[in-house]
Amino acid sequence: MSDSPPIPEPLWRSVPPEAQAAVRARLGSLERRVAESERRLDTNSASSSRPSSADPPSAKRRPPALASGR
Repeated sequence: MSDSPPIPEPLWRSVPPEAQAAVRARLGSLERRVAESERRLDTNSASSSRPSSADPPSAKRRPPALASGR
């Protein structure tokens, strides 16, 4: 999380320090949740142990492997 205030500076300075700490803690928690959600959204059957049937219809499929010629 950045050190810049989450609201305009003049308004942020009027907020008591205890409330500022609570707001920053809550924002940190929410940022972690968003990051975790984005990480989970980026997984599919190619990058996890999920079956391909669990992939959304828009997921790109890996092309079939070429024959080895043996």
